Amino acid sequence: MPEPTNEGTENQDKNITQNTQNTEQTHNTQQTDLTHAFLALLNQGGAGGTAGGGAEGVAFAGAVASPSASGAVGVKVEARGARPTNLQANTTSESTARSMQVDCRPCGGCCNGVYRVGPRLPVPLYELVRLVGEGLGVPLCVVVNQYLCGVLDLLRSGGGGVRVSERGLSRRVQYKAGYLLKMFAEAGELGEVVDRLILAAKEYLEYVGRRRVGEGEARQFVEGLARELGFGSIRDFALFLWWVVPSRVVRGMDGLVTLGFVERRGPYVDVLSVRCQLPHEGGGDWQLHTTMDLSRFLRALVTHFRYDHGLTDWRQVVQWVLKKPWREVVVEQLGGGEGEVGREDWGRLNPSLRLYLFEDVLNKLVDVLVAVGVIEDLGNGNYKCVLDGVVVKGRFNVYKHLRSEHRDLVNDVRGLVKSLGGAEVVADEGSE
Repeated sequence: MPEPTNEGTENQDKNITQNTQNTEQTHNTQQTDLTHAFLALLNQGGAGGTAGGGAEGVAFAGAVASPSASGAVGVKVEARGARPTNLQANTTSESTARSMQVDCRPCGGCCNGVYRVGPRLPVPLYELVRLVGEGLGVPLCVVVNQYLCGVLDLLRSGGGGVRVSERGLSRRVQYKAGYLLKMFAEAGELGEVVDRLILAAKEYLEYVGRRRVGEGEARQFVEGLARELGFGSIRDFALFLWWVVPSRVVRGMDGLVTLGFVERRGPYVDVLSVRCQLPHEGGGDWQLHTTMDLSRFLRALVTHFRYDHGLTDWRQVVQWVLKKPWREVVVEQLGGGEGEVGREDWGRLNPSLRLYLFEDVLNKLVDVLVAVGVIEDLGNGNYKCVLDGVVVKGRFNVYKHLRSEHRDLVNDVRGLVKSLGGAEVVADEGSE
């Protein structure tokens, strides 16, 4: 005889079924909410614009497996050794942090080593990654390496586009050429010049195209520009520019241009123009402003030296920088019809050329004074003034001594030469 149905049991079964359905709906809702949160993070570019910006706390994943541990569900994942001992402090940090740090120590570095100590993720994204790791039974670093590296690239770059702003215009276009020249002047080796060229082209192309540009695309752009200007490679192009610009760190690389610096607030300076040191037809001057887009500036600079001065190869530039044959041409052009160097002639000479002319005249003057006996060359750069017996070091100090102590040098030299000539005459008469 069948037992009568218990109404309480039936109601209990209904409650269990209802609770199970509610649990499933809650679980699905949580997953949907996490998915929406994840997509919202992608649209916003992460907390503070970057994946690791503005973090206030550090939190690691719980028990982390060794790199060789299996990731299959149902396989035991062994916990790694030492963990943070101050659990209370760590819990407080987790509850107050805006971002949390993934532990990449099991794999040695997430995203092919880009993150050595673990990327920082906004807390909602970190929780999503943690849930995925728990579901797959793998450490968080495995989830990051397999699924999240591309997302982190977007978060680090602030999204997929380049924002238009005054700062972007200044940094990527208006002052990019001047900044590049400063970096050329401070480069200690050729590789730095090549890298600077590619990075500058990358930023310039990103702003002009309003999109992200990879290093490979930037390199192709520089290669195309180099071929357009007649160079066989980026290396030849970089060498040409490196030797044209005066170096601040490599001795002897005086360059063929002078940089027009302008001081900014604090220690900052900008290069707003370059001025060619070489002589020009008709005694003219050539200057180029740097506040133009990068490719146009490089084309104008190289074209001037290639077509106005015939310097088509970096090796020719090296010869002109080291041997300076153009200085003789400038000397020949100095002086008007009366043979004097006028104020206009002297004013169009750059400081390095003025120093060269002074050194050239000084060397010839000292050689003459040594020849007539006013100055005695003691060797090793030491000179003795015969007029008063003072010994000085270097030819410039000879000039300073004569200028300060022998203001009537012309008469002193004339008297000394006359006395030496008279002594020779007397000696000759006596010998006869």
